[in-house]
Amino acid sequence: MRGGPLAAGLTLLCLGACQETPGELDPDVVHDLSRLPGDGDELDLGGTYSGQLTIVECGCPKVGALEMRSLCNGMGEIVPEVGQSGFVLFDVVQTDGILMLRLEGLALTGPIYADGEFTVGGLFDMTTAITSGSIVTRLDGTFDLDTDRPEVEAVARVRLQGDAAIDVEPDAEGGGDPDADRTSLDCLERYEITGSR
Repeated sequence: MRGGPLAAGLTLLCLGACQETPGELDPDVVHDLSRLPGDGDELDLGGTYSGQLTIVECGCPKVGALEMRSLCNGMGEIVPEVGQSGFVLFDVVQTDGILMLRLEGLALTGPIYADGEFTVGGLFDMTTAITSGSIVTRLDGTFDLDTDRPEVEAVARVRLQGDAAIDVEPDAEGGGDPDADRTSLDCLERYEITGSR
């Protein structure tokens, strides 16, 4: 082979290192993990959990078009800020090694492991007259298995990818001016969630 073993080794090294590795919030990565089973099929974690959700990072722009799609952009009159906490109620459903967590109308699925660690995720469409793109959601956490009532700690990361109209308040039907100026989005919000059954 021309160039010898050293050239071949450098070529393989570059193929491995020069390609961009998909991140943990890559849509394909989250899609695949949401269908993976874990080895925690003996655990009994199902039920309704109550706890706190704390905003850790608000990396998305403040635009009215993201209201109801971005927690940091608010839900109606309430516009929380980094560091603020609120009450949260969510359901956990477990089928063998697959965990489903239902929170604020979202259903996230993924593997649960015998040590209580889990990763759940989901992809959601955010296309309307004034937004387009997708929302990638991933939750990584751990159930404390040494308590009578299971407790959970998790970090939620939400990635918004697409575009949105600037300074256009959505109307009652969620529409708006489709010809308004638009801004591209690829931003991250992060929350901490704690709760117990």
